[in-house]
Amino acid sequence: MITTLQTIQRRLVSFRPAGRHFILKNPSRGRKLIALMSLQHLLRLLSINAFVFLGLWCSESLATPPINSEPTSAQPSPRFKLLNPEELSPEQAQLARSIRSGPRASTGSSATDPSSPLGSPFNVWLRSPQMGDFIQKLGSQIRFNSSLPPRLNEFAILVTAQYWGSKYEWYAHHRLAMKAGLRPEIAEALLNNERPKDMSEDEAVVYDFSTQLHKTHFVDDETYAHAVKLFEEKGVVDLIAVNGYYDLVSMTLNVDRTAVPKK
Repeated sequence: MITTLQTIQRRLVSFRPAGRHFILKNPSRGRKLIALMSLQHLLRLLSINAFVFLGLWCSESLATPPINSEPTSAQPSPRFKLLNPEELSPEQAQLARSIRSGPRASTGSSATDPSSPLGSPFNVWLRSPQMGDFIQKLGSQIRFNSSLPPRLNEFAILVTAQYWGSKYEWYAHHRLAMKAGLRPEIAEALLNNERPKDMSEDEAVVYDFSTQLHKTHFVDDETYAHAVKLFEEKGVVDLIAVNGYYDLVSMTLNVDRTAVPKK
């Protein structure tokens, strides 16, 4: 309230001459005017604070739950039904063949068995075969032809999975990251929403770049310069691309509610 009165006093000092003259000649009405200004200012402050509180409350309540959090209720069923090979349209069947004939076939994923349904995100993308084909070709380039070594590429994928709280994405790529040489304690710290300790120089740059890109939607000059120094501009583009592509993958999995296989 003291701050409010001080603000009013400052405004009265800057009040135009006609206003000051009115208050001096009409003290009773002037006091009412000051009281009205005080009330209006108080209501304005209350409104601002209410909106700030609401914004903070929403940011907390809508925040992505930790990827290692335990489910509070039974896991909901996926939204997109798995499509068996005999259910596919000609366009969908062609997309499935394209996925299964590519480099994903050697990863041990659902792309390896032509007699079983494709898993997500491919199962979701089958609903739009032309779009799905463009997406899977982009993903194949990003994943298997990046200028970044697999260890760093998979690390960026895990950063993205953790940001989105995409448990299936984490499940699918954790083993690939370990196979590529990422140390388990780095993944464990990331899983717990902590900055990993004792990262190599290139791992630290990938972590900082990817984390800034997701959380602030920008990358600061120091991190950008460090990334260019280590990976050159081509590598920076590939790092942006792997983050962006797996944003799409994680969004697809989250909308689908793709379940992690039971142990």
